[in-house]
Amino acid sequence: MNRDDVWVEVDAITNSIASIVETNVGTSGAFESLSFDGSTVNTVVLDDVDPVTVKIFSVDGERNPGEPAFFAICIDQPLDSPLLVSLSTGDTITIPTVSMEFLYTVNDTGSGDITVSIVSAGVTSKTFESLVVSPGSAMVTDPPIDGDDHFPTLDKDISHITIYFSAAEGSDLESLDL
Repeated sequence: MNRDDVWVEVDAITNSIASIVETNVGTSGAFESLSFDGSTVNTVVLDDVDPVTVKIFSVDGERNPGEPAFFAICIDQPLDSPLLVSLSTGDTITIPTVSMEFLYTVNDTGSGDITVSIVSAGVTSKTFESLVVSPGSAMVTDPPIDGDDHFPTLDKDISHITIYFSAAEGSDLESLDL
C-alpha cells in the first residue's frame, strides 16, 4: 500500500485462512491429515517520507516608517487541507486548500525593522510525514532617516560610496547599477 502523499499513515494488511480444500484426497500424493490455523495475521506497511516546506519572506524588503510591512508565507506544494501557520506576531493565518501562499501585512505605525517568524504550522487532524520550515523568519527594514526625503545627508566630500542591500528571495535582483 502506498498512498504517496504528505500525510503519515499507519497502513496494515490483515488476513487469515478461512478454509482449505485438498483436491486429491485419497489418491497418491495426498496429505494424511490436513488442517490449518485460522488466526489473523497483520502485516504493517511502512509509509515513505514526502517533505513539505513552509517559508516566509518579505515582499518588499524595505518600507518607510509608519507604512505597512508585507510578507508572504508559502508552501512548496498545494495541500488537500488548509494549512494553519502561527506567527511571532500572535496571528494565525490560513493557507487555503490548493493554494500555495498567503500575503500577510503588519500594520505597524512605528519606526524600526520588523521581523516576523513562523512559530508553528500544521493541519487539523493530520500529521505531516516531514514538515520543514526554512527560512523561518523574514525582516522588513526601515531606511535611514536624516530629516529630509528619508535619506541621510553627507557633510564631507566623498570619493567612494559603498551601498549594501539585500534582495527578497525570489526577486531576481542580483545587482544594483548606480
